[in-house]
Amino acid sequence: MKRFLPRAALVSSLMLLQVFFAAADDRRLSSAGADFSFTGIGLSCRLKGPEKTFHELLLDADLCGVLQGDSRSPGVRFSYVRGFSFAVSEHDDFTLRWHAGPGVTAGYARDRGASEYGLVAGICGSIGVEFAFRVPVSISVSLMPALATHVRSENGTMKMYLYVNGLVQGLSPRLGIRWRF
Repeated sequence: MKRFLPRAALVSSLMLLQVFFAAADDRRLSSAGADFSFTGIGLSCRLKGPEKTFHELLLDADLCGVLQGDSRSPGVRFSYVRGFSFAVSEHDDFTLRWHAGPGVTAGYARDRGASEYGLVAGICGSIGVEFAFRVPVSISVSLMPALATHVRSENGTMKMYLYVNGLVQGLSPRLGIRWRF
Protein backbone atom coordinates (compact mmCIF):
# COMPACT_ATOMS: atom_id res chain seq x y z
CA MET A 1 0.00 0.00 0.00
CA LYS A 2 2.86 2.41 0.73
CA ARG A 3 4.06 2.09 -2.87
CA PHE A 4 0.55 2.83 -4.16
CA LEU A 5 0.43 6.40 -2.84
CA PRO A 6 3.34 7.87 -4.87
CA ARG A 7 2.15 6.07 -8.00
CA ALA A 8 -1.41 7.32 -7.52
CA ALA A 9 -0.11 10.87 -7.04
CA LEU A 10 2.00 10.63 -10.19
CA VAL A 11 -0.84 9.22 -12.32
CA SER A 12 -3.30 11.81 -10.96
CA SER A 13 -0.83 14.64 -11.64
CA LEU A 14 -0.28 13.46 -15.20
CA MET A 15 -4.04 13.24 -15.79
CA LEU A 16 -4.55 16.77 -14.44
CA LEU A 17 -1.72 18.11 -16.62
CA GLN A 18 -3.23 16.41 -19.68
CA VAL A 19 -6.59 18.09 -19.01
CA PHE A 20 -4.80 21.39 -18.36
CA PHE A 21 -2.91 21.36 -21.68
CA ALA A 22 -5.87 20.07 -23.69
CA ALA A 23 -8.02 22.89 -22.29
CA ALA A 24 -5.32 25.46 -23.01
CA ASP A 25 -5.24 24.31 -26.65
CA ASP A 26 -9.02 24.73 -26.87
CA ARG A 27 -8.72 28.26 -25.41
CA ARG A 28 -11.33 27.33 -22.80
CA LEU A 29 -9.02 27.41 -19.79
CA SER A 30 -9.94 30.38 -17.64
CA SER A 31 -7.50 30.02 -14.71
CA ALA A 32 -5.00 27.72 -13.04
CA GLY A 33 -3.27 27.89 -9.67
CA ALA A 34 -3.05 26.54 -6.16
CA ASP A 35 -5.38 26.15 -3.17
CA PHE A 36 -4.21 26.24 0.44
CA SER A 37 -6.04 25.24 3.64
CA PHE A 38 -5.32 23.72 7.04
CA THR A 39 -6.46 20.33 5.70
CA GLY A 40 -4.69 20.23 2.35
CA ILE A 41 -2.75 21.83 -0.47
CA GLY A 42 -3.72 21.43 -4.08
CA LEU A 43 -3.52 22.37 -7.71
CA SER A 44 -6.61 23.56 -9.50
CA CYS A 45 -7.73 24.68 -12.91
CA ARG A 46 -10.99 26.17 -14.08
CA LEU A 47 -12.49 25.67 -17.49
CA LYS A 48 -15.05 28.10 -18.88
CA GLY A 49 -18.54 26.78 -19.34
CA PRO A 50 -21.62 28.29 -20.96
CA GLU A 51 -23.03 31.51 -19.49
CA LYS A 52 -21.98 31.86 -15.82
CA THR A 53 -20.78 28.30 -15.27
CA PHE A 54 -17.35 26.74 -14.97
CA HIS A 55 -15.74 23.36 -14.42
CA GLU A 56 -13.13 23.12 -11.67
CA LEU A 57 -10.60 20.29 -11.41
CA LEU A 58 -8.64 19.93 -8.17
CA LEU A 59 -5.77 17.64 -7.22
CA ASP A 60 -5.21 17.81 -3.45
CA ALA A 61 -2.62 16.51 -1.06
CA ASP A 62 -4.86 15.55 1.89
CA LEU A 63 -2.87 16.45 5.03
CA CYS A 64 -4.97 14.51 7.56
CA GLY A 65 -2.55 13.29 10.22
CA VAL A 66 0.52 14.90 8.64
CA LEU A 67 0.36 18.22 10.50
CA GLN A 68 -0.27 16.40 13.80
CA GLY A 69 2.75 14.16 13.24
CA ASP A 70 0.70 10.94 12.99
CA SER A 71 1.79 10.30 9.40
CA ARG A 72 4.68 11.24 7.14
CA SER A 73 2.90 11.13 3.79
CA PRO A 74 -0.30 12.88 2.73
CA GLY A 75 -3.19 11.29 0.93
CA VAL A 76 -4.27 12.19 -2.60
CA ARG A 77 -7.72 13.34 -3.71
CA PHE A 78 -9.07 14.39 -7.08
CA SER A 79 -12.25 16.48 -7.19
CA TYR A 80 -14.45 17.85 -9.93
CA VAL A 81 -16.91 20.69 -9.26
CA ARG A 82 -19.46 22.18 -11.65
CA GLY A 83 -19.58 25.79 -10.46
CA PHE A 84 -22.18 28.50 -10.99
CA SER A 85 -21.54 32.22 -10.52
CA PHE A 86 -24.74 33.46 -8.92
CA ALA A 87 -23.71 37.07 -8.19
CA VAL A 88 -21.20 39.30 -9.96
CA SER A 89 -20.22 42.79 -8.82
CA GLU A 90 -17.88 44.84 -11.02
CA HIS A 91 -15.72 47.54 -9.43
CA ASP A 92 -12.96 49.80 -10.80
CA ASP A 93 -10.04 47.63 -9.65
CA PHE A 94 -11.59 44.17 -9.39
CA THR A 95 -14.59 41.97 -10.11
CA LEU A 96 -16.25 40.10 -7.25
CA ARG A 97 -17.90 36.74 -8.08
CA TRP A 98 -19.91 34.62 -5.66
CA HIS A 99 -20.05 30.99 -6.74
CA ALA A 100 -21.31 27.59 -5.64
CA GLY A 101 -21.67 24.16 -7.13
CA PRO A 102 -21.87 20.38 -6.65
CA GLY A 103 -19.16 17.89 -7.47
CA VAL A 104 -17.57 14.50 -6.93
CA THR A 105 -14.36 13.46 -5.17
CA ALA A 106 -12.21 10.32 -5.12
CA GLY A 107 -8.80 9.43 -3.80
CA TYR A 108 -6.56 7.51 -1.44
CA ALA A 109 -6.19 9.11 2.00
CA ARG A 110 -6.28 8.70 5.78
CA ASP A 111 -9.26 9.68 7.88
CA ARG A 112 -9.44 11.17 11.35
CA GLY A 113 -8.91 8.47 13.96
CA ALA A 114 -7.81 5.88 11.39
CA SER A 115 -4.30 4.48 11.24
CA GLU A 116 -4.59 3.11 7.70
CA TYR A 117 -5.05 4.74 4.32
CA GLY A 118 -8.10 3.84 2.30
CA LEU A 119 -10.09 4.63 -0.80
CA VAL A 120 -12.30 7.72 -0.67
CA ALA A 121 -15.30 8.29 -2.95
CA GLY A 122 -18.29 10.57 -2.64
CA ILE A 123 -19.92 13.87 -3.44
CA CYS A 124 -18.63 17.31 -2.59
CA GLY A 125 -19.68 20.91 -2.95
CA SER A 126 -18.04 24.28 -3.12
CA ILE A 127 -19.20 27.74 -2.12
CA GLY A 128 -17.09 30.86 -2.12
CA VAL A 129 -16.11 34.25 -3.43
CA GLU A 130 -13.47 35.19 -6.01
CA PHE A 131 -11.71 38.53 -6.43
CA ALA A 132 -10.54 38.93 -10.06
CA PHE A 133 -8.16 41.88 -10.32
CA ARG A 134 -7.26 43.92 -13.42
CA VAL A 135 -3.96 42.07 -13.61
CA PRO A 136 -4.51 38.41 -14.61
CA VAL A 137 -4.56 37.19 -11.01
CA SER A 138 -7.52 36.15 -8.92
CA ILE A 139 -7.80 35.27 -5.24
CA SER A 140 -10.63 33.15 -3.89
CA VAL A 141 -11.88 32.05 -0.50
CA SER A 142 -14.15 29.02 -0.42
CA LEU A 143 -15.45 26.09 1.60
CA MET A 144 -15.50 22.59 0.12
CA PRO A 145 -17.11 19.88 2.27
CA ALA A 146 -17.28 16.28 1.06
CA LEU A 147 -19.80 13.60 2.00
CA ALA A 148 -17.90 10.44 1.15
CA THR A 149 -17.11 6.89 2.16
CA HIS A 150 -13.71 5.68 3.34
CA VAL A 151 -12.96 2.04 2.55
CA ARG A 152 -9.96 0.60 4.38
CA SER A 153 -8.60 -2.74 5.53
CA GLU A 154 -8.80 -3.59 9.22
CA ASN A 155 -7.35 -6.93 10.35
CA GLY A 156 -7.53 -8.25 6.79
CA THR A 157 -11.18 -7.28 6.32
CA MET A 158 -12.37 -4.43 4.11
CA LYS A 159 -14.67 -2.05 5.99
CA MET A 160 -16.57 1.03 4.88
CA TYR A 161 -16.86 4.17 7.03
CA LEU A 162 -18.06 7.74 6.68
CA TYR A 163 -15.13 9.95 5.58
CA VAL A 164 -15.15 12.32 8.57
CA ASN A 165 -12.23 14.38 7.29
CA GLY A 166 -14.32 15.40 4.27
CA LEU A 167 -16.91 16.97 6.55
CA VAL A 168 -14.20 18.67 8.65
CA GLN A 169 -12.71 20.12 5.46
CA GLY A 170 -15.98 22.00 5.00
CA LEU A 171 -15.10 24.03 8.11
CA SER A 172 -11.60 24.90 6.89
CA PRO A 173 -11.55 27.81 4.42
CA ARG A 174 -9.52 27.37 1.24
CA LEU A 175 -7.43 30.22 -0.12
CA GLY A 176 -7.00 29.98 -3.88
CA ILE A 177 -4.48 31.96 -5.93
CA ARG A 178 -4.90 31.58 -9.69
CA TRP A 179 -3.48 32.98 -12.89
CA ARG A 180 -6.26 33.91 -15.32
CA PHE A 181 -5.95 33.32 -19.06
